[in-house]
Amino acid sequence: MSEYPRLREMGINHPEHIKRYSVSSLNQIDYLLISYDRPDGSLLPISRTYEFPRVARQSASSKEPLLSTSPDFKQAIAELKKVMELRASVKVTGEAIMHEIQRLEEEVGLHLEAIRGLVKTITP
Repeated sequence: MSEYPRLREMGINHPEHIKRYSVSSLNQIDYLLISYDRPDGSLLPISRTYEFPRVARQSASSKEPLLSTSPDFKQAIAELKKVMELRASVKVTGEAIMHEIQRLEEEVGLHLEAIRGLVKTITP
């Protein structure tokens, strides 16, 4: 079972390629624009737009039906938020690892310099 069932239903098989998304509404339709990270020369689209018509529901105080956001749209947004949170945490983790590597390189460099200094003092 997919971790992102609504996105899979929308044809998104690799949510890790999603770079960003935006939402807009016009004429009782909610639009979802998803942009992707694609390598140069890729034939895949860099963005896709999805339409979600608003759904009618009965108001308790009025006989007029109210239009509300589609449950599918809400689920897609919730899944996209999870994807973006994961992407942000991976980026932060990657940056932390790179910082640790740089710190380790500096420390090893200092130790090597100290050892070379010792070797120079004991060799003629």
